[in-house]
Amino acid sequence: MKGGIDMVVQSDDQLGRLLKLQHSVTDLVLHERRSPVEIAEVLQAVVDYPEFYERLGLAPIPIAFEDWERFDREVFGKKADYAGLVVPSRDDLGRLWPIVVPEWTAMNKLVRKWRERDVNVWTHVKNLDKDVPIHDRDPKNGTYVISCRARIEVDEELKDLSANDLKTQGIQTLTLPERLRLDFLYWWKTRRHLDQKSWTLCAGSRGRDGGVPYVYWHPMRRGVRVRWTDTLYRDEGIRARLAVS
Repeated sequence: MKGGIDMVVQSDDQLGRLLKLQHSVTDLVLHERRSPVEIAEVLQAVVDYPEFYERLGLAPIPIAFEDWERFDREVFGKKADYAGLVVPSRDDLGRLWPIVVPEWTAMNKLVRKWRERDVNVWTHVKNLDKDVPIHDRDPKNGTYVISCRARIEVDEELKDLSANDLKTQGIQTLTLPERLRLDFLYWWKTRRHLDQKSWTLCAGSRGRDGGVPYVYWHPMRRGVRVRWTDTLYRDEGIRARLAVS
């Protein structure tokens, strides 16, 4: 019976903590130190979604082939069936996200469709397909799937590594089309963006001038940003996402 008693006590402690937090939040709203509209939106997500913890960005949501199929049908009007694809996996990396890249993928179209949904996207150049023509994996060669760690923020393990460092060490990372598709689908499911605090170095892609694109969410300008750096640049905040194929 000891285990049962411990579980009851633990449950009571958790309920007590919840009630204290509820009282604190109410007090903050009454004293105009928190927005009642924003608090109501958070509580509405708790009511509406069983996976509210993930939808609020507190944990990465799961992504499956069914999500990609519905995403491509609803956003791009493409009849998608990815059942025959195999998700690349590695047991040592924990949960992975599959990223499906169809043969018709074009970065300019991704950006246009995003903007049609009132998402602020700034790309540094007007024509991504023309100005970023080199990729480790190119959808022009056929539809494919690759995986990356299921993380909102980019891989801590790859900080302070330039694109040249990653190439020398033989580390495979996401391309710009893969990163854009992943963020678009993540936003489509959650209305949140990846890389709220860090930037993804898309070391699997190169611009016409040899530069390396990177992508992030700009909190002040409330938008997705695609910028450039050189192959030697290192920074703790600009990190690549490991690609598993």
